[in-house]
Amino acid sequence: MMGRFLALGWRIGMVVATCTLSSLAEPTAEPPQDSSPIRAAKIKKPEALDTHVDPIAGHFGAAEVVLSLVIDEEGRVTSVKLVSGSEPFSEAALRAAPNWKFVPALRDDEPVASSIQFLVVFEPKLEPEDVSEEAPAEGKTDPSSDTEPPPSRAVSQASGQALEEVVVYGKFPDPGTTELSRAEVRNLAGAFDDPLRSIEVMPGVTPIASGLPLFFVRGAPPGNVGFYIDGIRVPLLYHAFLGPSVIHPAFIRNVSLNAGPMPARFGRIAGGSVEAELAEPEGAKRAEASIRLIDAGAFAEAPINQGRGYALLGGRYSYTALLISAFSPGQRLDYWDYQALVGHSIGRNDEISLFGFGAFDYVGANGEVLGGTEFHRADLRWDHRFSKDTELRWA
Repeated sequence: MMGRFLALGWRIGMVVATCTLSSLAEPTAEPPQDSSPIRAAKIKKPEALDTHVDPIAGHFGAAEVVLSLVIDEEGRVTSVKLVSGSEPFSEAALRAAPNWKFVPALRDDEPVASSIQFLVVFEPKLEPEDVSEEAPAEGKTDPSSDTEPPPSRAVSQASGQALEEVVVYGKFPDPGTTELSRAEVRNLAGAFDDPLRSIEVMPGVTPIASGLPLFFVRGAPPGNVGFYIDGIRVPLLYHAFLGPSVIHPAFIRNVSLNAGPMPARFGRIAGGSVEAELAEPEGAKRAEASIRLIDAGAFAEAPINQGRGYALLGGRYSYTALLISAFSPGQRLDYWDYQALVGHSIGRNDEISLFGFGAFDYVGANGEVLGGTEFHRADLRWDHRFSKDTELRWA
């Protein structure tokens, strides 16, 4: 029976061909201005209004002082810390900073508290001394016409500017993890624009049969490799033999192979794991479709409630039963899958969403069932962002 099962797979593999249907995507619309801050918030850094520092008298020369400032929603400095700098320059900057004024940072055009690093530059300068007005002594001309310069003192004049900072929002990769994005997979031969098909070219993976998504992860028992879609465990990632993944490629942002050591978030897995991470909604209407020799698929996204919510739908249906019957009467192979993701923001830092998906496979010959799988998953989620570095998900 196993021999017939593999023979069927090889027959199908020999007739697989792919053609691309022109994209059905609508013209890209401008993202709404009030889109969910969890997905993409517009950030504007604070701007200095008054950052005066009194000059320091004496021959001190040039110096630089860097301060860490916390600026509230009204542009006031609520916290000052010294990052670098020496006396007496640092003392002068620390003394002046609590009185500074800023235009506060904006998040989606609303004032928010922020933290910045601010550079204060001291430069040497000669400054005229204050001389009280006195009547010219007898026999003296007007002081302005005297050839001797007026009395002056050496000071260090200060000026300030906010330092340019680069903040990277992301995550550190787990040890031993290889990751590929959908954009990278588009340039990968043999992947057919399917991110999950990139697994077989990753280091540590040995394909069992060329062209089919059957592989070993080196160092991992074959029966102890976990498959996950956005953290949800599934029994398999590919439909039988032919290899399309059980989720539409447009739903996937990247694919990771954890060959070991296993990340702590994956429990009860002693071997490797393959994880597909969902793509972020784009907040605009878009659609795409594909027709291949073995199946047809479609994907669509639409914003909800002026961009505060979103809905993504996708799926694939195979008509292989008709093709296989033409080449091998009595043989049958069917599969389909579906995906739906609906979400809505419920505040500045909160979002609720529902992700549902499922897949079906059936392989038979002459009325005899050779194999099959079917699974369905529904995941209700609440995401809360405490800060740019701390998030909580209940699911």
